[in-house]
Amino acid sequence: MAEPGGLQLLPETRRRVEIKGRKKRGSIFLGIFLVILVTAGYIAADFYLTSLNNELADLDNQVLDIDKRRDKEMEREIATLNSQLSLIGSLLDNHVFWTGGFDILEDSTVPQLRFVSLNADVVKEEISAKVRTVNHSELAKQVAAYFAEDSIKGVDVSGISLLSSGQIEASLLIKFDKSKFLHNL
Repeated sequence: MAEPGGLQLLPETRRRVEIKGRKKRGSIFLGIFLVILVTAGYIAADFYLTSLNNELADLDNQVLDIDKRRDKEMEREIATLNSQLSLIGSLLDNHVFWTGGFDILEDSTVPQLRFVSLNADVVKEEISAKVRTVNHSELAKQVAAYFAEDSIKGVDVSGISLLSSGQIEASLLIKFDKSKFLHNL
């Protein structure tokens, strides 16, 4: 209590001081929790990143060690040899041996027939030839001999003409079965 005429330092009535708004206190705790959570996440991510960087450095060192042991000149020579072998392989795969086909053609040709010109085409599977013979019956025998050969699919005769020497000249188009007529390596 206050003395009359004196100085009063304390209020006569006491009021209870309360902090209102429990929601504000909850959001403060939530904010602190989120700051702690983000900080922990950052520290964990930084630790993980550091361990990944260390692993990467170890792998880089292993790669450098392996690279130092390589014989680069030998690798170049092997690569060159490999490319040369692949080129040779493709050439050999696509190479056609005409000797078998020419043997068939020679064996099927009658003795009185002479070739003036001969052109062969693997893609079209045909041989075009200009031939000379003594008469029409020899030409007919020749066509029959080619038809008797199983590797020859067909024969077209065209441009038959009589020469001043008394011989017959004709153009032949001989169609063949590539798998039977020609031999690949």
